Amino acid sequence: MDGSDAVFNFSGAPIFQKWKGDYKREIVDSRVIATARIADAICRADSRPSVFINGSAAGIYGYNTWNDDIVAEDYPSGNDFWGKFVSDWEKSALKAQECGTRVVNIRTSVVLDKETGALPQLMNAFNRGIGGPIRPGDQWFPWIHVEDEVGIILYTLDLDTVSGPVNASAPEVPRMRDFANTLGKVMGKPSRIPIPVTILRLMMGEVSKILANGRKVVPGKAEEIGYQFKFPELENALEDLLK
Repeated sequence: MDGSDAVFNFSGAPIFQKWKGDYKREIVDSRVIATARIADAICRADSRPSVFINGSAAGIYGYNTWNDDIVAEDYPSGNDFWGKFVSDWEKSALKAQECGTRVVNIRTSVVLDKETGALPQLMNAFNRGIGGPIRPGDQWFPWIHVEDEVGIILYTLDLDTVSGPVNASAPEVPRMRDFANTLGKVMGKPSRIPIPVTILRLMMGEVSKILANGRKVVPGKAEEIGYQFKFPELENALEDLLK
C-alpha cells in the first residue's frame, strides 16, 4: 500500500453458486476481514494512497422482502443477512477514512457478463428450453453491464469529491418478467416457463433471494456526478454481451 496512489478491492469468494458447508462464512470473511486488513495496511503506510475504492453490494438494502420503493444511496440498510453482512463490509473499508484516505463503496447490482455470474446460469435455462421469469415475476431486477461497472469505478477514481456509497446499477430497472422476455428475445428463445422459487433455491441455494426478491436500485449518485452509461438499456446491453 505504501506509496500507491489508489487501492481497489473487489476480491471475495464467488456468490452465484450453491453454498455448501462453511461457504457462507467464506463469503463473509473473504470480504469483511480481508477489507479490514487492507484498510489497516493503508493506515499503517508512510505514504498513504489518496483513495480506497472498495467493492460492496446492493444487497445492503436487504432481500427479506421486496416492494416498489426507489432505492438510492440514502435508502436504509436491510436487517436480514445481506443487509447486516454488507454493512459490516462497508464499515471495514471506512476504517481507512479515519486516517485521511477517501473511501468509495461501490454497491454493485447483478453484473451482466457472459462468462461469469448470474447471466450464464439464466442463459443455460433458456438453452435447455426451460427459460422464463423467476416467480412471482413482478419483482425488480437491477443490473449493470460489466463495462459500466468498470466505468463507474474509474469515474469515481478521478473525482476527488466523491466518497461513500455509489450504486452501480443501470438506469433502466426492469421487472423480472420483462428481463426474462428481453433475454429470450435476444437469444431467440421462448420465455414462457415461470421458474418457481423452490426450484431456484434447489439450484442456487440462499443466493436465490437476490433474484427472487430484487429491489428497484437506481444509480442516484452516478447520475448526479455525471457518469454517462454506455449501456443504459437492457436490450442493447444483452445484444452487446451475446453478439
